[in-house]
Amino acid sequence: MESEKKVYYKHFFYAFLFSNILIFFIVLFITGGESSKALLFADEGEMFMDFFNSMLQNAEDPYACGVLYPPLSNCMYKFLLSFVPQRYINRFLEDEPTAYFDNDVLKMQQYMIPYIIYVIITSILLFFVLVYYKKGSKAERILFTVGAVFSGPMIFQFERANSILVAFILSLVFFLTYDSKNKVLREIGLISLAIASAIKIYPIVFAVFLLKDKRYKDLIRALVYCTVLFVVPMFRYYGGFEGIKALLANLTAYGVNDNRQLSTGVQLNFAKMLVLPLSLTNMSNETIISVGEMFRFVMAFSCCASALFSKSRWKTAALCAAVIYGFQETCATYLLILFLIPVIMFLDSERVHSKMNYVYLFLLTVIVSGPACVNPVTGQWTRFVGTKISSYCILILSIMLIVSAIKDMAAFFYGLFNIKKEVTVAFFAVSLAIIVFGSLFVLPGGIPKNNLKIFGLIDISFIIQRGTLKNTIFAVLAVAVFAGLMFLCYWLPKDDKYNGFRQFVKFGIVGVSNTLVSLIVYYIFYFINSDLYIVGNAAGFIISVLHAYFLNSTFVFKADDDKKRSKGKILIRSYIAYGSTFLLSELLLVVQVEWISVSGMIAPIINLLITVPLNFILNKFWTYNEKGKKKNNALPQSGSKEE
Repeated sequence: MESEKKVYYKHFFYAFLFSNILIFFIVLFITGGESSKALLFADEGEMFMDFFNSMLQNAEDPYACGVLYPPLSNCMYKFLLSFVPQRYINRFLEDEPTAYFDNDVLKMQQYMIPYIIYVIITSILLFFVLVYYKKGSKAERILFTVGAVFSGPMIFQFERANSILVAFILSLVFFLTYDSKNKVLREIGLISLAIASAIKIYPIVFAVFLLKDKRYKDLIRALVYCTVLFVVPMFRYYGGFEGIKALLANLTAYGVNDNRQLSTGVQLNFAKMLVLPLSLTNMSNETIISVGEMFRFVMAFSCCASALFSKSRWKTAALCAAVIYGFQETCATYLLILFLIPVIMFLDSERVHSKMNYVYLFLLTVIVSGPACVNPVTGQWTRFVGTKISSYCILILSIMLIVSAIKDMAAFFYGLFNIKKEVTVAFFAVSLAIIVFGSLFVLPGGIPKNNLKIFGLIDISFIIQRGTLKNTIFAVLAVAVFAGLMFLCYWLPKDDKYNGFRQFVKFGIVGVSNTLVSLIVYYIFYFINSDLYIVGNAAGFIISVLHAYFLNSTFVFKADDDKKRSKGKILIRSYIAYGSTFLLSELLLVVQVEWISVSGMIAPIINLLITVPLNFILNKFWTYNEKGKKKNNALPQSGSKEE
């Protein structure tokens, strides 16, 4: 069997990773250092400036400079700045607060002291935490640590000197100790996660592991620790509530301009993964941004939900890293070091041979190796190609993990509530459809200003301007909702307690088709002559009721053989039931169009919200007389299988 074969995951990973590192340094030597531009920050002379900018921002009020870091991170830089004499700090302070400072700071020894302290401490901690967290022989642990340190994202991180390294080290400490049998070590793990989150925010996503393990008290304590580490320094050094308001304003303002949202030069978040191919079309920028943001929310929701239900720890960690990387407005290459966590888990846990696992490992290895490539179009060494490779590997990996997690999710709900797997899949699909609808028509960016959000669906002037794209989106939404209804209708457990709900869903499906028939007839008359809107509504009623009668009799309210009801009687009652709601609809139509000037295009849709529920009640309890219908209490035949 395939599962009994010997696995070569570690061989594959180390061969791929170290081959990439070796090739990079060979090419670096051959090109005289030119190839470094394909891995390091684009602006020459800006090395280490994440560190020095953060230090100098804390010379005054960092949040007035537009800083996005939590207060604990600023406290760390404020402490390191204390090693620099004040007269050297004053040389770089501007009259107005600024987020970026002159790189002449790199020429001053006084600023190098805190940087050297920072690099030495973080490097030592990184080495020891990696060695202790990685399982296996001592030689393998050292081999992995060396490969991780020389990987592309880690080199980029060292060049930027970003505080993500501190958050990464503390996240490793959390995974090393959070499930320890020693109570003190477990508490150290919770505190480490809290400190990591209070420094860089991102690692808070890893708290999902506590939630999955049902360690709710530990989760609450971790959140309390994180809150304290945020609130205390904020009120002690950065103005309390005013500082919180400034931080939120900076977070809100960052990345909202069109140029930043359309920029695809380096790493791509989930939105830009779609923006890049769409930018090759003739779509408007507003359309591209709106669709990209929709995709970002869909992927983020899918990854979060999948992380909760995935049975594999490394898959959960990979989904968490994907959310951290893909959801934020602007992502940097150094975030790829977070994928080292699921890589470690994978290598230490996977013992079953699987072709799919090799695909997973290949994608993970490409991501953490950070390939440096030449641009084939310009012939120059830039980060454009390598960052796209890693970005789309993350997208492919995320989709594969989501599909895998949906299977785990379906199995979970089947075992817990005896819900069929198809129903879980349908629920997930409908949830995604709701997110698509909300991000396109409800959330900011999907609807022009001065339009009420509730009218986003029926307002023809929303941001999606191309007719083909609009029709495609509505078709996808319609198919998703219809598929969800069909799943609920046919795959609910065949128990009597679900009969009423199943019948309601069936009536809803008939109602959709009935509404389409009525609207088609109505709009034929309306477009011939807009004054014929009442005639069109009447003609639509006659044809649609006949259509509803046939579907309701065969699909929803099946006739009781014992009563032998007359088909003619049912048809007459159907016309009476629908006729009563029709008269109400006509009255509402006249009031809306003639008295309060509601558009003739919109009024029938509004009326459906009232008439459809009334139609169901009348048809069920009067037309088909199911109010006193007896339940079928017959026992199942011997030998039949239960769900």
